[in-house]
Amino acid sequence: TLIHSWSRLLTEPVLLHLGILSSLYEATLYAFVFLWTPALESRAQAAGRSEIAHGKIFSLMMLFKAVGSRVFASGLARLPA
Repeated sequence: TLIHSWSRLLTEPVLLHLGILSSLYEATLYAFVFLWTPALESRAQAAGRSEIAHGKIFSLMMLFKAVGSRVFASGLARLPA
């Protein structure tokens, strides 16, 4: 229930910290998603370019995010328990 969940959040600070951290990460991700295209377009105009390969740029960012996640997971698996 909601009351049980709320009491667990208050009694286990790790859960609260994890929720706050996750919310902050998601907020920055959403801000980035809405602002990356205008930022790239303004930089391209300043450099005198007219076309931007948005699809390639976004694909590369997602690829590097996946690679970073995989590298972190493999590094975490090598830590002693």
